[in-house]
Amino acid sequence: MEISGLDTSSSGLDSSLSTQDLVNSDKEVIGAQVVTGSLDKLNSDSYGNTNKEYQMQKKVLMAEAVGKGSMLNTDA
Repeated sequence: MEISGLDTSSSGLDSSLSTQDLVNSDKEVIGAQVVTGSLDKLNSDSYGNTNKEYQMQKKVLMAEAVGKGSMLNTDA
């Protein structure tokens, strides 16, 4: 299946996704990147050093968002 030049058959993407689903997903990712970049700038000093408490919070929250270290839901 071809969506806007993207071959979903070999990319691992779900071919049942509509073009609108992909556009909405891209908007969410871009929005999250903008927010993350803004927060990074707000929590950095003029030399580019990042607040250590912010870095810790960011690592903990990011792990939850991407599922690192979480248990999988499986049926026993």
